[in-house]
Amino acid sequence: MRIDVATSRTTMSEEDDIPGKVREIHALLASANSANTERLRQMAVLPGGLLTNKIRQQAWPKILDITPFAKHDEPTEEDMKEHRDARVVDLDVERLLKRYPPDLDAEVRDEMQDVLKRVIMRTLHGTDYHYYKGFRDIAITVHLVLRDGNLTVAVLRKLCQTHFRVFMTPTLLDTVTMLQFIYPLIRRCNPHLHDFLTPSDIGTMFALPWLITWYSHNIQENVPLTLVVRLCDLFIASDPHMPIYLGAAIVNSLSHRILSLPEDQAEVHGFLNYLPTTLSWETLIKDARDLYLQFPPATIAPEAERVPQLQEEARENKFTRPTKKPPVIAPQHDRL
Repeated sequence: MRIDVATSRTTMSEEDDIPGKVREIHALLASANSANTERLRQMAVLPGGLLTNKIRQQAWPKILDITPFAKHDEPTEEDMKEHRDARVVDLDVERLLKRYPPDLDAEVRDEMQDVLKRVIMRTLHGTDYHYYKGFRDIAITVHLVLRDGNLTVAVLRKLCQTHFRVFMTPTLLDTVTMLQFIYPLIRRCNPHLHDFLTPSDIGTMFALPWLITWYSHNIQENVPLTLVVRLCDLFIASDPHMPIYLGAAIVNSLSHRILSLPEDQAEVHGFLNYLPTTLSWETLIKDARDLYLQFPPATIAPEAERVPQLQEEARENKFTRPTKKPPVIAPQHDRL
């Protein structure tokens, strides 16, 4: 199933009418008409997303076309212990303290860790998926929302097919290919910023945790779960490239601060390592959607493939580029 970004336009009344949006979402969830799923995707993408976790418990499976009571073969304790990624999963989940509610009792937290380990191992069991560090961040977010082991596994398995498959291969090759989309997108938003970043040797790795954890790792400092799941609404209902489009919008929004930094990998990478929760996230989401509509992945892919070559050329020419700053080009703000 191909999931694409919603393309409907939004009026101001649609953004402000939260009770009306709730009523429409509930009507869509109650309908057996599969055509209404597209409108539900639009609801997930539009300002505020799906609004509540209670709605998400029904809406995420519907958007992903998952049967609510889908079951998968249960791995035995021995199966989980012998899995090639078992030790990595154990260690990764045990390091996840910041993503649990701060007032959570230690005993309850330990129990939730055990549940999360089992959810992840059930997701991997019987597949060719290779666990990657960061999948835990996705898994805990989905589980904290759905609160049901079987449904969490079903949603994670579907996301592995549609959104995370590229990250769950034996190498980073496909992931790096997707990361390379960010430079062509930044160039279309802000040519001067693009010309600052390309010779700085920062590469694309600064955006890796954004992509593979859906930003939950980088905005985890005092982050409200509501923001993390709002981004999940967007990504679940959109093309798998949408996290990269959001990344380009974020970098563009921080351009003045980035351009004040030394043209140095460590400085720029360190600045982008943690994203402030005070960013105007709904504005950034809208900018990312606008950017997607103007420049779909197929139009960016040829340039993205040439990013390593272009970065090398930029480093060679860094002292000979004109000093005049090109104008900043912001994404168009057509309503979706």
